Amino acid sequence: MKTKRSKHVSTAEFDAKFDAGKDISGHVDWDSAMKIINISLPLWVIKALDAESNRIGIDRQAVIKTWIVERLDRVEREQKSVG
Repeated sequence: MKTKRSKHVSTAEFDAKFDAGKDISGHVDWDSAMKIINISLPLWVIKALDAESNRIGIDRQAVIKTWIVERLDRVEREQKSVG
């Protein structure tokens, strides 16, 4: 799931390229890019997430992110072991 490493440039250089309409995609760390999504879950799932977040001392969103990343890592490992 990892993508190619981005080339590091200063903020000023990045801004200048962006303002000039140049391609800045090679300077963006796409693995760290975020997109906000909304998800509807049954109330019992929310309650279970809240219980887990209280148990381990992190917020609900962190629990969800952690579990999704763990699952995707497991799927990726399983796919590599098969193929």
